[in-house]
Amino acid sequence: NTGVGNMDDLSALHEASILSNIELRFRMDRIYTNSGPILIAMNPFKWLPIYGEDVIKSYHNRPYGSQAPHCFMEAEDAYQQMKKTQLNQAVVICGESGAGKTETTKLMLQYLSVISKRYEGGSAADGMTMGEKIVESNPLMEAFGNAKTLRNNNSSRFGKFTALHYTPQHTISGCHITNLLLEKARIVHQAEGERNFHIFYQLQAGAASKYGLNGGATAQEYTKVCTSVSDMNDTEEYAETIKSMKAVDISDGEIDNVMKIVAGVLQLGNVKFTSSDHSAVDGASSGA
Repeated sequence: NTGVGNMDDLSALHEASILSNIELRFRMDRIYTNSGPILIAMNPFKWLPIYGEDVIKSYHNRPYGSQAPHCFMEAEDAYQQMKKTQLNQAVVICGESGAGKTETTKLMLQYLSVISKRYEGGSAADGMTMGEKIVESNPLMEAFGNAKTLRNNNSSRFGKFTALHYTPQHTISGCHITNLLLEKARIVHQAEGERNFHIFYQLQAGAASKYGLNGGATAQEYTKVCTSVSDMNDTEEYAETIKSMKAVDISDGEIDNVMKIVAGVLQLGNVKFTSSDHSAVDGASSGA
């Protein structure tokens, strides 16, 4: 018994039967379940072998509902509806922190990139298609917008609207990402057990001496609260971020300037302000 793939088919539809069905499928690593046109995805907190090229091929050009529930099926349906109607399509990915929104977004972008590449023939001036560049931009977005929280080691601290642009031939021609409500306050304050944005730790692990950052993360006011994550290597992540920046055609000079700004923010965090003017102290009067 693998449960019911689409809960519209449950003989008794109520909260208990829904939760029982989702739990049964989750324990069998069937993390996707449909409820009509809505896909419910459970975070397995481990990598499952259900996202390879063979799986992508099995969902492409297949009617909606003919395959097992999967985020690829949702991406394929949006793609096919766009081709059929010549109208914009929208996919809303929502859930609480740690539910898997970021990973699901990346997987759906990966699927659409692979499908687009098949129609492009894989041609690009630098060997990468536009779709592949979009997928490669993920480490950059996560470095500057994600952080460790108490519930999630790679929590997105912003909302994101990703618009893919297509040619009349239904291949990806570009992408526009709009960031919403970035948690800027995290730069200057983090709760106990949480970290600042990943880039601050990556820079100190990967290029500290180049940018005049000494003493490691514990020596910086903005990164001393929590300095490491068990399943994250900041040195390797820094290399991935630089690779991602180059993939989207950011020049070496621009990359250097960006990292100088990041280092400058860290240095400013260590600046202490004092005043010799007693009237500047809270509660003091000028006596005038």
